[in-house]
Amino acid sequence: MGKMKYVFLLSKYIKNYRINVILCVIIHALYKSLPICLGFETALIVSKAMSGTLTSPVMHFLIVLAMVIGMAVLNYLDIYVSHDAAYKILTTLRGVSYEKIARLAPAGLEGEKSGDIMSIVLEDVEILEWFYAHSIIQVFVAIILPVISFIIVGCFSPEFSLILIAFSIIILLISGRKNSKADRYGSETQSRLGELNAVIIDGIQGLKEIITFRGFRAYFKKMFRYNDDYNKAYFDYSREAVEEVTNTNLIIGISSVISAVAGVYFAIKGEYSTEFVLPLIAVSSMVYSPLSEMLSMKSNYGRIFAAAGRVFDFLNEEEPVINNGRLNAKDVMSENVGELAFNNVGFAYKDRETGAENKVIKDVSFTVEEGKSVVLVGSSGSGKSTLIKLLQRFWDVDKGSITINENDIKDIKIEELRKMISVIPQDVYLFNRSIEENLKLAKEDAGDVEIKKALQDANVMDLINRLPEGIKTVVGERGASLSGGEKQRISIARAFLKDSPILIMDEITASLDYENENKINESLNELKKGRITLMIAHRLSTIKSADYVAFINDGVCEAFGTFDEVYEANENFRRVLGEDLMKP
Repeated sequence: MGKMKYVFLLSKYIKNYRINVILCVIIHALYKSLPICLGFETALIVSKAMSGTLTSPVMHFLIVLAMVIGMAVLNYLDIYVSHDAAYKILTTLRGVSYEKIARLAPAGLEGEKSGDIMSIVLEDVEILEWFYAHSIIQVFVAIILPVISFIIVGCFSPEFSLILIAFSIIILLISGRKNSKADRYGSETQSRLGELNAVIIDGIQGLKEIITFRGFRAYFKKMFRYNDDYNKAYFDYSREAVEEVTNTNLIIGISSVISAVAGVYFAIKGEYSTEFVLPLIAVSSMVYSPLSEMLSMKSNYGRIFAAAGRVFDFLNEEEPVINNGRLNAKDVMSENVGELAFNNVGFAYKDRETGAENKVIKDVSFTVEEGKSVVLVGSSGSGKSTLIKLLQRFWDVDKGSITINENDIKDIKIEELRKMISVIPQDVYLFNRSIEENLKLAKEDAGDVEIKKALQDANVMDLINRLPEGIKTVVGERGASLSGGEKQRISIARAFLKDSPILIMDEITASLDYENENKINESLNELKKGRITLMIAHRLSTIKSADYVAFINDGVCEAFGTFDEVYEANENFRRVLGEDLMKP
């Protein structure tokens, strides 16, 4: 079955629309049948008129009129019903794809090309929607109408019907010879399109760096190379499609001429009256017309099957964590926040292609209680950020456990676990929406009073009051209209609004000026009250502000305690800090 299997496997996602598709098939079949019936009727009228046997002309006129009106009605229904089904299928397939992204993200998407993922979710899904909502209909009609034609013609002349069947088989056999080549070209085209999209998205996201380092020449050279590869693949695919369509139409044309001659021959032979010659030739077109449409569309099967394969592989990609927990946040948290513990945690990143392991976390154990803060300190690559990701279950630990109030986080529903955690990242991402909408990511149903209090607690009201539309001000893509410090304060306001018992802060003051750092520290001191706080920091003032220091060295928690305790006891900690930082 080859790549066709992906089409059938993916159809389970749109099984709720089977009735819609069946209705589309019926309407399209009727719509395609009426012109043939109209051709049969008009040909019969002409034949009878020429032979002088035409009776009840008014009745024939009314039949023709009814067919013309019916064609107009069916044409409208064909467009309306098929597009309704198309948009429903498209919405479902896109929804399934986005849900998969949510389950994979962010850990499962690391190393993936965002442009390639975009190509799968947009272009590939669009191709599949077109196939399920339109192409399958044509395939069914291309089967139904010829069968009807074979039966009608067979009632007049079995030999004539056999000739039509023989030519249909020949057309299908000749057309099917190039399937593997079309599949290969289609797969190559979709793959190159994904690579090109990845390069374009990469260039848009890194435009500032390209401008800063004057990298236009190198970037455009790379983009043009990928664009040329895509154009070549698409040209090869299109050339193959044109050749196939041309050859198919030539064969169908020859078959139509021979069928017409055969229709005349069997009439002369006496198998039916000559007044049925034109009507039966019209009916024979019921074989070739839908076959021609289907085989012309068949040139797109290479891309369809390639798209189906890419979407299927994406939807079946292994997820980094399985959400099989049963506990809710209220089951884990009592009236008090309690404690968070890392218990002999170990973790290794695995290469997707080779399966090789990179043991980043080897043995980490420490506990932090309610109202206390722990700062993770270590050199780059020591595993600090990985520990934060493990706490959020972007991955699951390979050994040991992470517990909240003695409940393993694997036993907590992922969505409930992430309700319990607020993250203030170093690089704050703001959407191209208003400040209010960006804040409501933390709490969708937050009211004006809650939002205002969060902004006040985060020391952001001075900014809000300066903006032309206050919290309704749109901040631009990635918050482009705001400074780094202003974005950080909005991120802190978001954490206040979410009001989670566990707070994560990742190098949030590393690149701020003195004034912004002071304002942010004032807010953070208030935010940390009554919460469990984990911080990643290199700045000495931030490290000293924490209640405890967890020194991570080569994936091991080498020391844990107050700043003074760790500093006095661990030489590696002193080396990482640098003696010059300790000078007054």
